[in-house]
Amino acid sequence: MMGSKIIVCLRRQNVTAGVWRRNRLITLEHFEHSEIGHENFARWLGRFSGATCHLLIDSPDESLKLETLPHVLGIGRSAMVRRKLDQFQPSHVYKAALCMGRESEGRRDDRYLFTALTQEALLHPWLDIVERSAHPLSGIAQMPVACHRLARILSLSTENLLLITRHQHSLRQNHFVKGALSMSRTVNATSDAPHHLVGETEKALLYLLNAQTAGTSAPLQVVFAGVEEAGLADAFETTCQVIPSQILEKQLRLADDTFSQHPDLLFMAVIALHGCPGNLAQPSQMARSRSQQLRLGLNLAGAALLTSTAVAAGIHISTAIQLQQEAEDLSKLTRQLPPYASAKPHSQTPSGKQLYATVELASRIEHSYRTPLEFMQVLSAALDKLPEIQLDKLEWQLGEHATVLPVPNAPQFAVVEGKIHSRDATLLNTLVTHLKAHPSIATIENEQPDVAKPLHGNTQSPNTLTPQTFRLRIKFKEST
Repeated sequence: MMGSKIIVCLRRQNVTAGVWRRNRLITLEHFEHSEIGHENFARWLGRFSGATCHLLIDSPDESLKLETLPHVLGIGRSAMVRRKLDQFQPSHVYKAALCMGRESEGRRDDRYLFTALTQEALLHPWLDIVERSAHPLSGIAQMPVACHRLARILSLSTENLLLITRHQHSLRQNHFVKGALSMSRTVNATSDAPHHLVGETEKALLYLLNAQTAGTSAPLQVVFAGVEEAGLADAFETTCQVIPSQILEKQLRLADDTFSQHPDLLFMAVIALHGCPGNLAQPSQMARSRSQQLRLGLNLAGAALLTSTAVAAGIHISTAIQLQQEAEDLSKLTRQLPPYASAKPHSQTPSGKQLYATVELASRIEHSYRTPLEFMQVLSAALDKLPEIQLDKLEWQLGEHATVLPVPNAPQFAVVEGKIHSRDATLLNTLVTHLKAHPSIATIENEQPDVAKPLHGNTQSPNTLTPQTFRLRIKFKEST
């Protein structure tokens, strides 16, 4: 089931898992936190071999922190964010930094939302089952970040917004200031009565007023998404909006009355259709997913290349046939001219033999080049054995100076760039050895030789290891 997506929502009460194919929900299952639930989940996963898996965690114990950092670009920015992330919840492994835009005044610093998973015990049993099942892990996200993505999808103004959403056993209140998520809290939904919802919302408004967390002069807007009890829109002095479930179901391509039975499908569908930033997964856990994405990209690129080659060949043949027909028509017309016309000089027209020679030359030029498809297959097979290596760029060049002129037997090159997420300095040499074994490759030049040196004295932990970059220039033998 390549191309399918499995979204698993983890809560303290139970676990909900759904499968999306072609952006449509095709099945939904619930599992309990028990050994029997784990076994049922493992068997259920086995029905969808090859599908990617994304975990969504809904826990009342969440660690969120909004912080401003100087606006820096390049390597300095990555190092600064990495250092701040290490200082944030140092005892926890699963954490991420999400850029929320820039300040509008002063130095225009960057705003980052730092998020960490504090309830790792909720994640580990289900993550272990996913990893043992060999399903590619596409990411781990927390519910507040999914709520932030929902606000973007609904085109809500987040200058000063309180977004309230319904979940299976709770309500979630999300406060946004100047486009950034500043607060996300869960309250128990002990009752669906309007006075209960109004009371919980008034508590949130009072908390925001007392804490002075708004930090903006914009009026506060309250939006209920999928919470549509009668009287909510008129219960507050501030601007209030109710987004009915029907609109959400249409926006996220779900069947009617879906949210009334499964409220958490709202955020599972958000991730399935629009993705989710703030990925908490470690690079080593994402290796299988990156490899699958690479294979899919190479297959698509190969299919596109074959299609374009077939179209170009068809154009060449069609042009040659048309020229030959025009030459024959011109020859017939010449023979029909009066006798005195034959005494006058006339321009030469190509003969049939010349036209056939032209077509043959075009065919030789076309077949004198290698297509990238064969090399893509070789590279994909090599990277499958080295999940620590990430491919960032693949460039195809014709000639020493990357010319695209149709010069027969011009040398061809492939430039491969990527990163190595490991301290093992022999991985790049292993990749080069795999590639050199192919008979079409003449030479491989490492344009960043420092990468292959052993990393002596490297005391970085696996979570803070800076990836090593590499650039290989591969020359191919002449086609025969």
